[in-house]
Amino acid sequence: MPRLQSISDDWLSAKSAREKQFSLGFFSADYLRFGPVAVVWQEGEIVAFANLWCDESKNEVAIDLMRFGLGAPKRVMEFLSLNTLLWAQ
Repeated sequence: MPRLQSISDDWLSAKSAREKQFSLGFFSADYLRFGPVAVVWQEGEIVAFANLWCDESKNEVAIDLMRFGLGAPKRVMEFLSLNTLLWAQ
């Protein structure tokens, strides 16, 4: 969880943004513990993550909060999205 917090902080800083907390997901350790979290590893370190909303029957999955850290590879969000879709399939 500390690494995810660091990634989220880096992402917000790079975007000169702050958490919205009303229209989109937001970083909260309790919030992220609510369901599965997809992560991208590079050289043994998490570089991006997304939390997932799954319905009770596990028939539907949605990506909510997506963040990547400084130094993450280009297109890491596409990689994360596509691999999450493949996992959900």
